[in-house]
Amino acid sequence: MEASECYEMINDYHQAVEVLCQGNLYKEAIDTLQRYKSLVGTGASKGEGIRSPKESRTVERLCHQLAEEHFRWGFRGTLEQ
Repeated sequence: MEASECYEMINDYHQAVEVLCQGNLYKEAIDTLQRYKSLVGTGASKGEGIRSPKESRTVERLCHQLAEEHFRWGFRGTLEQ
């Protein structure tokens, strides 16, 4: 998770999200993706110097992966929205 935070600090959201997904930390990946969208959505940064996450890394897909991970480990009643 620390590696992801380092990538995020240098605006490499691609690697920040990928590192979290590789560690099956999908909730954290969703949070990082949402911070990226907020940053780009404000227009303050204009996307300059920011490496975007993969287009296939959507909140919907990450939520699906999170659900699969919870199901795999038997955490059926603990999913967060």
